[in-house]
Amino acid sequence: MPVYSYMNRSNLNQDGFSLVEALIALFVLSIGILALTAMQTVAIKGNAGANRISESTNWAADQAEQIFVMDYDDANLQDTNSNGLAGLDNDEAPDGGPVSSGIFSNYSVVWNVAVDEPMPETKTIHVIVTRNDQDSSKRVTFEYIKMKYM
Repeated sequence: MPVYSYMNRSNLNQDGFSLVEALIALFVLSIGILALTAMQTVAIKGNAGANRISESTNWAADQAEQIFVMDYDDANLQDTNSNGLAGLDNDEAPDGGPVSSGIFSNYSVVWNVAVDEPMPETKTIHVIVTRNDQDSSKRVTFEYIKMKYM
């Protein structure tokens, strides 16, 4: 009795992968790699956009902190164009600013003031940060209320 008698002849004559099967497998693998590359590109662009929003938010928070330190009657906290609530979101004719410097020169930080809003002896202040890219402009707006007496 031969040693390999338990194997029949059909098991010994198995063929490997054909060239067509290998090419199909390679094609499916390359489609998967291309999809991963596209996802990575979208993720990088999304992270860059989130970073710009974070920078804008930090600029607005920094300016708001500087405004909180100012006296209620400070000259920088006056409604210089007397447009009240109607002008709070207008970054073309601001009551204060623009503030920009150094590497962040593509950011514009302005603020608008509405006196005695929402109640007497208070000021509503909108800090508006605008980032100007080559093809678009994005804004972040913070609203604060400063009270005369605390």
